[in-house]
This record gives sequence, structure tokens and C-alpha cells, in this order.
Amino acid sequence: MTRASLHSLRAAATFLLASPSAWAVALALVLGAAPPALAMDFDGYLQESIAARTSEMDDVIFHRQTINLKLTDKVSRKFMYRLEIDTWFDSADFIDDSPRSSSRIREAYLKFGLGDLDLRIGRVQIAWGESEGVVVSDQVSPFDFGNFIIPKFDEIRLGVDGVFADYYFSGGSELQLLWITHFEAPDFPDADSPWAFVDQDTITGAGATVESLDEPDNTFENSELGIRFSGHPIVADWSVGYLWSWDDRPSLFQSIGVGPGGPALTSVTPTIERFHLFTANVVAPVGDYLLKFDTAYEANRYLSTNPTLGVDLSLIGDGLRVKTDVWRGLLGLEMKPNVPYWEQAEASFQFVHEHVIDDHPALAQAEDSDLLSMRLSAGYRNDTIKPWLFVIYDLAGDNWWMQTRVDYEPRDAVKFSLEYNLFAGHAYDGDTGGTFGGFDRNDMLQATARYSF
Repeated sequence: MTRASLHSLRAAATFLLASPSAWAVALALVLGAAPPALAMDFDGYLQESIAARTSEMDDVIFHRQTINLKLTDKVSRKFMYRLEIDTWFDSADFIDDSPRSSSRIREAYLKFGLGDLDLRIGRVQIAWGESEGVVVSDQVSPFDFGNFIIPKFDEIRLGVDGVFADYYFSGGSELQLLWITHFEAPDFPDADSPWAFVDQDTITGAGATVESLDEPDNTFENSELGIRFSGHPIVADWSVGYLWSWDDRPSLFQSIGVGPGGPALTSVTPTIERFHLFTANVVAPVGDYLLKFDTAYEANRYLSTNPTLGVDLSLIGDGLRVKTDVWRGLLGLEMKPNVPYWEQAEASFQFVHEHVIDDHPALAQAEDSDLLSMRLSAGYRNDTIKPWLFVIYDLAGDNWWMQTRVDYEPRDAVKFSLEYNLFAGHAYDGDTGGTFGGFDRNDMLQATARYSF
């Protein structure tokens, strides 16, 4: 049996065990009632997508066929269930055993309506925050970073397992309580992927090895807890939240040995650590504009240092990492300009500032960063042709990303997309640069066809 067959068999077993339909029938039998009528909504899509680097058009950086299935059944006013599954096949050039089949359950939950309380049990996607193209407070559900963040967040957001309660007060406010039973890691790129976050050549060039991800065990002791209170008055929507969580941005734990010239790097281990997340969001209409504010304070985060800058003996106990707090804030403006020949016009602007509270000269990122983003979109010929432009620029320079796309939808169920992504600059070098510049070689042209049903 091939590796792909084994993976598919495990995925099928997981599907059967996690099937909300089975949960619903079992629950009805336990309560002594008849099994619920399975009158359900069933939809999804089939998608083919291929992308090649523009510097080497024969270098296929992304090639995926995807089957997405969604099943939702509202059995009664007090009970419903939902299931969403992705299955895909990857055959990019950097993958050895092509094609590679994978699958995941994105959502699988039961929902109970108990008066003013909605209770969901199972795997759920949780979205906090108001940002586009950059993560601020939207850190409850992890993301699929296998292709960076080129797809929209709602396409790459993953589910988390647990119990989720939403209580609705009579005045319009809402209290959300989260119990996430275990840490769910993001889907990181393979080590040989052009989207890999860790530069293995630099580390191995220093004589060290890169170990596998060190993440918390799947036990209740490693659960995550969250609370969010939100209001929806006429003036503005607002929310404040807290999450006791595991930081899904691993820091690099660097082990030090004794070399001929003194302390020397022997191994690097990406490591997940506990941290505290405090969030606040405000969305307010002002005339013809929509103002957005999104902020996150991250306490007790571990940040990596640059292994090429030498060994700081004071940081050896923490694996050459800096334990500190990080603040990130976003101010956004959305509008629908009235401009001739710009049909269905939409424009969005964001300014994002990030500050590391306790800086260290060897950090592998800047103490302060300022990002400015712009999104422009339109719809022509009765929304059949939809151009899109998104640019995010690091104001420190030498680091930006532009995404431009045209969607053509001849029918409601059919969509064709042609997209170009441009990365410019360089990785952070202790002075300038950053994440977007680190992917400078990944300028790519992508074509996608989707059929929805």
C-alpha cells in the first residue's frame, strides 16, 4: 500500500469518527428519540490551480487540485450540525513523490440553541479581528501557510477542537467563551518548499542541524481558554478579548556546544511556547467611510535571535531566545468611491504598527515595523469581470508584496482567475527587510479554475 493510500485510509477513518451525522443519531438514540431527519444543505467546489515563478516559467511553485465539501443540517430550531472537508492533490516541482494527496476536516460540530445561548461542540473555525493580509488579533484558529498567505484568510483558516459558547444579551451585546481542548498547529511549508520560513542553508552552513517542530502534547493540560465580549450599538461594533494560548509562530531554540573557537551552534529546534493574547476591535461608520481599529497585545512571547550574529551567552538559558511582549495595532479605512468608469468601486487602506517592548540587538526581526496596505477592487459587466489589487509595503523599505488578480465569472457556479504576485526586497538583515522580502525569488503567475455546486 502506498503512502498516499495509507493517508487516505487514515483520513477516511477520521471522517467516520468525527461525522456530526453519527453524533446526531447517537445523541437522539441516547435521549430515546427517533433519529433526526437528515434534510441537509450540501455544497462545495472543485478547483484546479497552478502557479509558476516568473523568473523561471518552467518552475512550478504551486499545483493543486482541491475538492471542498460542506454539509449543514438544521434539524430543528434548537439543533443543527455542520461538516466541511478539504481533499487535495499537490504536484509542485519541489515535491518528490508527485502527486501528494492530503485531506483535513475544517469544521465538524454540533450546535445547540438553548434560549439565549448557542453551544457548539466539535471542530470550529474562530475568526477574531478586522485585518486584511496581515494577522493582528485573528489568532484563535491557525492558518495553512503552505502557500504563504496568498489565498484569502477564510480559505486558509483551520479549525480548532473544543467547546464554544455564545451568550446573547437582550441589549445586543454578546459573550463568547472558548475551551480549545488541545493545540492545533498551523500547516507549515515543507523544509524544501520555496515558502519555508526557516532558512536551513544558513543554519546548516553554520554547522548545525534543524530539528522537527517541538509542540505541546495533545493533553487537556495543554488546553487553550478564551473569552470575548462584544457589542453592536448603532454607533460602532466593538469587542475585547483574551486568549490563554500557545503561540503558533515557533521561536528557534538554539542549542550551543563547544567548538574549536569557543561556543558554537549545534542544533536549532522550532519551539511552540505559551503566551497571553489581549485583543480589542472597533468598526465604526463615519459618513460614507468605514473606520476600523484592531489591536493585539502579546505577553510572554519568545522571539528568535539571528544565529549568524554570534552567540550571546546571557541568552543561552532560553535557547538564544528573547522573552518579551509585543504590541500590534491596525488603523483602517474602507470606502466606495464614486469615480467614473470605476464600477462597483471598493477601496481599503490599512496602517499597521508593531513594537517589541523589550528589544535585543540580536533579534531576528526589527524592534519596530510599520506596514501600509492598499486594496482596490471593482466589478464590470454585471459583476462578471472583477479586478483586484492589493499592495502591502514595509515603510522601513526594502520589503513589500503586491497581489493583482482578475476574476471572470461567466456563470454563478464557474470562476476563472488569473493572478500575479510580486515580492520585492530582502529578508531582515539586522537593519531593514522582512518577511515579504524573504520571498523575493517567489514572484509568480497563477491561474485558477473553480466550479461550485
